[in-house]
Amino acid sequence: MIEVIKNRDCTSIFDKIHSAKRIIIYGSGYAQARVASEFKRIFLPTQKVIYDIHGHDVANSINNLAKADDFVIIISLSGESEEVIKLAEKLRLSGIATLSITRMKNNTLAYVCGTR
Repeated sequence: MIEVIKNRDCTSIFDKIHSAKRIIIYGSGYAQARVASEFKRIFLPTQKVIYDIHGHDVANSINNLAKADDFVIIISLSGESEEVIKLAEKLRLSGIATLSITRMKNNTLAYVCGTR
């Protein structure tokens, strides 16, 4: 995985992180919430406001919380969960920048978030 990331141009992701007013990280389950928490810890020195939210029951709240100048990162194991796909679709329709982090490269969530 490290080799894949090293060989990938992540400039657009870093630009979105830099320009975002807030970063909202959503983990769909327990393991994903741990990844979100680690992301928050790593990016703490950036002094960005980072919300780390997890659990299927709060996915709808993210749609109400997120604004056009935010960046939403959605972490899902398979990228095929109905809840995360609906969340990503609503965010995309609202013009909110999203990024998916999943175990599998090709999945519906990655497609909706534009991370192909």
